[in-house]
Amino acid sequence: MTIYTNAFDWEQLIAKIDGLRRGAIDPPKEGCTDLDMKQLMIAQDVCYLPQLYIRFLIEFGRGAGQFWRGSHYTYRDSLTLKIAAERDLKIEANYILPNNMFVFFGHQGCAYSWFECVSGDDDPPVHCFIEGDGVSLGSRLSTFLEREIQIYT
Repeated sequence: MTIYTNAFDWEQLIAKIDGLRRGAIDPPKEGCTDLDMKQLMIAQDVCYLPQLYIRFLIEFGRGAGQFWRGSHYTYRDSLTLKIAAERDLKIEANYILPNNMFVFFGHQGCAYSWFECVSGDDDPPVHCFIEGDGVSLGSRLSTFLEREIQIYT
């Protein structure tokens, strides 16, 4: 398992996402500001974001080209993503999203991914929901991102 904690490893992850071919409809690569990240924390009612996710937001928080095209992951999406996930998880899986969770990915209302925001855990485990499969605890965020990138390459 690769954990992207040092600059060299993180640069490899960035290069993989940057290397994806961009189409005319793909958003440009654009990162979040410090203010954006504070607003996300307020919107999702968390006190901490893992360093790995902060690095992702700095690089790709407002757009990542072809990566995750058609899914909800950007700053704008994430402002309301937790509300949508809470509603859909309750209806589809009778699951209540615990406090201190940050929903960072959604796809068409049938899949969500989130992590617990615990100070000091900068590569947290990712919880996933896929309609029909229920809720599961998956890999660490670094491995989750690496696997997602492989899907697009």
